[in-house]
Amino acid sequence: MTYRGHISGGHILLDEPLRLPDGAEVHVQVLIADDEPVKSTRLRQALVARGLLEPQPPHGKDPERFRNWRPVVIQGKPLSQTIIEERR
Repeated sequence: MTYRGHISGGHILLDEPLRLPDGAEVHVQVLIADDEPVKSTRLRQALVARGLLEPQPPHGKDPERFRNWRPVVIQGKPLSQTIIEERR
């Protein structure tokens, strides 16, 4: 089941009523709209500060890591062609 909601005062409020017994265990997955990067960053930082989310490691933007990178050459037809054929 998927339900939509929003954050208000640090609490999750569902947009539609949901009847669950008290003490029912639920799992919440936070999906953040891409058009709100600033709010997304603040929300992520707040969740990390409260211990509700593990911090993400920094993205590897060190160009030195990729300086010697070379693609692997594989024999045969392209993977995309294999996938198309297997779906038929």
